[in-house]
Amino acid sequence: MPRLTVINLCNSPFDLEGGVRLPAMGRVTDDFSDVYAEALRQSPGVEVRFPSPDDRLSPARKAELLASKASDDVGALRDEYQARFGKRPFMGWDAETLRQKIANG
Repeated sequence: MPRLTVINLCNSPFDLEGGVRLPAMGRVTDDFSDVYAEALRQSPGVEVRFPSPDDRLSPARKAELLASKASDDVGALRDEYQARFGKRPFMGWDAETLRQKIANG
């Protein structure tokens, strides 16, 4: 039974195998039988993909990971700014502003 991500390309929900509800214009990741997976692949109303590791994360966890990556990026840029200019940067600057300040030197 392959684990697949099914993306609905229609503006109408679908009931999938195993009582899984595919929302209109939405996506769901679940295990489907081989025969049903092949039928889904041939359907023009859905797109079928093997799930990426990100599909297994909740939206809240995805946002948390993105925020931590952005804060790591800002932290590294603040260190670079301080090393280059000998003073600490304004803490309200985002990553893009810090990149511009460092580039303009």
